[in-house]
Amino acid sequence: MKNIEVYKSQFDGLFKMIEGEEEAASRLEAFDHFNNIGLPHKKMEDWKYSDTDPFSKNIFELSPHLEGFSPELPPKVTLWSRLVYVDGHLSATLSDETDFEGICFKNKLGVQKAHDQEPLRALNFAMAQGGANLSISKDTGIEGLELLFIFTGNNKNVCHIKNNIALEDGVDFSIFTSFLSPNDIGWVNISTQINIPKNSSLIHMGDLGIGAKSFLTAEAVISIHGGAYENHSLLRNSGSARHLINVDVLGENSNIYLNGAFLAGNNETLDTLTRLNHIVPNSNSEQNYRGVLLKKGKTAFQGKVVVSTNAQKTIAGQSCKNLILEAGAEANVKPELLIYADDVKCAHGATVGELDKEAYFYMLQRGIDPIMAHALLVNSFLGEVIENIKQEDIKTHFESLIINWMHKTQERAS
Repeated sequence: MKNIEVYKSQFDGLFKMIEGEEEAASRLEAFDHFNNIGLPHKKMEDWKYSDTDPFSKNIFELSPHLEGFSPELPPKVTLWSRLVYVDGHLSATLSDETDFEGICFKNKLGVQKAHDQEPLRALNFAMAQGGANLSISKDTGIEGLELLFIFTGNNKNVCHIKNNIALEDGVDFSIFTSFLSPNDIGWVNISTQINIPKNSSLIHMGDLGIGAKSFLTAEAVISIHGGAYENHSLLRNSGSARHLINVDVLGENSNIYLNGAFLAGNNETLDTLTRLNHIVPNSNSEQNYRGVLLKKGKTAFQGKVVVSTNAQKTIAGQSCKNLILEAGAEANVKPELLIYADDVKCAHGATVGELDKEAYFYMLQRGIDPIMAHALLVNSFLGEVIENIKQEDIKTHFESLIINWMHKTQERAS
């Protein structure tokens, strides 16, 4: 395929600039792996509902890094310090500060083996142009950080971002991530590797919207060794997006909570995939997702829980509910439980339904604007997702985004 040849040419250009034999060998292995598998396609089970057209039909050039690029920044969401990355490069000028006690900013991507079934993860590592590489110790005096990723490219560009976040033992930390693309970049491929040891916890939150004309593939790959991990996400405002969370439970007494909402408007395709791999005994995981769709919006939720033969006493729950507001929308839900142990408690549930017409009529009769009535009912439907976010400022931010989304999508539809 022509686009594979382009990626090979791009990789050859990057490969010449890589310093360090070990990293170079690892990147080469990753690209060879991607080259053998090729780009994802509909015949792949995990991609059967996804929009593969953006990167199979387009030729994306690597986004150039513009030195001194200084766009108008959106308001901060939290009281935490904000780190700003421009095309994957940390900007000391745009960031609040870049020197924190107890936080090490690594410059190297490190070495990673390519994942057998994830071609875009292999491509991401081979072609990574930068990213946040943070090692957080218990000596840090802050409880969280905002990470803002800015992309300078246009609709012909792609940017591959590789993040690494490692917590030391005894750390409780929070991270909120958001994106800004002033020129509507064509494709962002972002992978975040997270390591959580025993007695540590990470609350990982994200406003996953890159732009109505852009394509986003974002994943979080978590290794947890007896600590706690929470993920709260709002997937929205992307022409096409695919959000993958992969958790390997490697230590007993781990606790995982995945919580999110996806809002698909006109012609948007938004996919959420989760994989919980319970490998050891005595751990808990819970998943709670809600989707809201308008006309011609399309979503998919594929949640897989695998409980190995050694993972006795596992407790795992999974729920995905979808609300279709207009005819023509499409919600696909595919929960999976693969259980190879006999002393576990596992359950899943999935629904697809319509707006409560009686409640909507009742609100209209009392003079509430139709768009606001929709927004209030949607907020009620998403209430469980929002209420489970502990940070009040992020909870308020998500609520305002939901109401704004209702207004904008219905205005475009009218």
